[in-house]
Amino acid sequence: MCGVVGFMQYEPSSHIAQHTYVALLHQKHRGPESAGIAVCREDGSIKEHKGLGALNHVFFRMREEFKQESWHGFASIGHVRYATSGIDFSDPRSVEQAKAAVQPMRGIFRGEEFLMSYNGNLVPSCIDRLYRSLYNRDISNIPNRDARVDSELMIQTIESSGERLFEDALVSAANQWDGAFSTVFMHNKTMHAIRDPWGFRPFSFGLFSGGYIVSSESNIFDETRLPGARLLDHITPGFYVTFHYGDRELPRCE
Repeated sequence: MCGVVGFMQYEPSSHIAQHTYVALLHQKHRGPESAGIAVCREDGSIKEHKGLGALNHVFFRMREEFKQESWHGFASIGHVRYATSGIDFSDPRSVEQAKAAVQPMRGIFRGEEFLMSYNGNLVPSCIDRLYRSLYNRDISNIPNRDARVDSELMIQTIESSGERLFEDALVSAANQWDGAFSTVFMHNKTMHAIRDPWGFRPFSFGLFSGGYIVSSESNIFDETRLPGARLLDHITPGFYVTFHYGDRELPRCE
């Protein structure tokens, strides 16, 4: 069980990192083992901070730093992790693997970086099938990774796709994922939130001051928790929702 949030603003915001932190704060029970926030800036760069430990430990004394211009951006994703497979965070020998598993994670699709925050598990048969598929094709252009977790494998299925557009590569890859998941991707000023066909993991989206928010818990759509947040809908199982920077049109499940 993990906590996932994503923000997409109509215009750049100086408070987006702070808002992401607050949204994660109300999901901290979902992941005491690691936490991370990544902010997308207008110049195309990504500002991030993440690490092992509970949210308040990883972001100790960071809330003042969030006010600095380097944390201003138009979109962000956040993550808190409770490992149900992959890494044993209590084993000191697994520290390097544990660090590699901290999200948000980065991938490369046709030379462009994308971000991913993931809550869920792929079933073992799916993992085996994906590994065999990747092994049987030339993936020399895909970066090596060390975390050995589902999220890395999902990133690699996107990176190895023959599709020309990221959205098509994401849909093609998602059709190969069997399991329970709620996942948010950020690529080229666009945010995608995708939910597994069975709807095992909750995933909601709504309005937020100057933009949109997606969340693995609907409890943040409450004025007392995140002022300005209003629930629009729950993402339909097996569908995804796309949010474009600057687009004020209400998104819909596709």
